[in-house]
Amino acid sequence: MTSEAAISLLQHEGRGISHGSNWIELGAGNGVFTRALANCLKGNSKILAIDRSISGALREIQQHGVAIETLQGDFNTMSLPEMAADGILIANAIHYVVDKKGFLSRWADCLQPGGVFCLVEYDTSLANQWVPYPVPAADIGKVFEGIGFGKTDFINRVASRYHKGGIYSVLARRG
Repeated sequence: MTSEAAISLLQHEGRGISHGSNWIELGAGNGVFTRALANCLKGNSKILAIDRSISGALREIQQHGVAIETLQGDFNTMSLPEMAADGILIANAIHYVVDKKGFLSRWADCLQPGGVFCLVEYDTSLANQWVPYPVPAADIGKVFEGIGFGKTDFINRVASRYHKGGIYSVLARRG
């Protein structure tokens, strides 16, 4: 995915990430969305990027005066970090989670009042070896409502070479 496409999934036509200085990213991978998130935040912000395997590329990201700290761990089983986050980004990773409501409810404990989840995901309901537990765009609002979040706002959709439904992004605000 290009950096422009990743950024457009986080901010598009006035929708998406627009506030906050302390973020957690779950499933940071090689840093594509870490860079995109840093691009959307103001200087002096902080991102805690969590992944099972921290790549050299992720460790080396320095962008727009945003401090990026890495933490190696499995976001399904690890202890929650002691951080009051303005937002949590989950990009192309929630399809590895079986119990999405339980998972999101647990991580919501790291959010400040008014905090947000930003979710980026393949728009498919068909499981495969790469997307074992999909959550299509039509269903994600119900998942967030089920854990006490308000309206889920659509941000954007981009094409995907892997799924004909593309990749969608949403923002769910606490309270």
